Amino acid sequence: MGRTSHSMEFKLQKRISEGLENVKKGVLKLAMLKIEHCNSNYSVGFSNAQLLYKCIQDDRPKSKVLSVRFDSLFTDGVKLLSDLADDDGRFETLKLYEKTAFELLNNFFKNVG
Repeated sequence: MGRTSHSMEFKLQKRISEGLENVKKGVLKLAMLKIEHCNSNYSVGFSNAQLLYKCIQDDRPKSKVLSVRFDSLFTDGVKLLSDLADDDGRFETLKLYEKTAFELLNNFFKNVG
């Protein structure tokens, strides 16, 4: 029996490259939210779903929304994408779950428009 090769195409979407640049510049941040009310514990239709939240702010007089740098939460993923952006030959050395994660992200950006 011969082995079949499972090869995926590597082509980093432009929006991923642009996003990586924003991560490196510290521009991409995630705001901290406090969920005030969510009816997801109840049996409601999607169109009736509710999520009420507030942005958490610091205690200083000129209060700012608390945020976390994207790369502090997703260090491994950012490194993987940066490595791929620098060396497209690296794609073939990835583990299957890394290739799958990359393909899902890449396909998302292909189809978002």
